[in-house]
Amino acid sequence: MCTAEYQARLLAKLRIDFALTDKEQQVLSRGRNAVSGGTRNRTDPAAYQDATALEALIGYLYITDSKRCEEILHWLDKNLDDS
Repeated sequence: MCTAEYQARLLAKLRIDFALTDKEQQVLSRGRNAVSGGTRNRTDPAAYQDATALEALIGYLYITDSKRCEEILHWLDKNLDDS
């Protein structure tokens, strides 16, 4: 299972290591800001927001650009144990 905190660490590493387009940055920002009030019981609400942003990016790319989605998923797969 992948926790929100783990996904947040992956996103931070992705932002450093992977050249994201302006549109992808916008999707991350919108995904992060779309988190509802359900974060009150989270230990780290910021991590939950980052995890939601990463999920939004993957969903967006899955729908709009399957090749780019595959590139990022491949990068994530290679970096899963490093974070």
